[in-house]
Amino acid sequence: MKRKTTREILAESFQELAQKKRIDKITITEITNNCGMSQPTFYPS
Repeated sequence: MKRKTTREILAESFQELAQKKRIDKITITEITNNCGMSQPTFYPS
């Protein structure tokens, strides 16, 4: 079984939040908190 990438986990978190509220109101903090990651994880280095 293939492990999910960070990008896939963040995308799933966004999709989950998008079912509950408007996408233009979703913040990066909400996306990362929803999947248990820290904000810097969102930004590629």
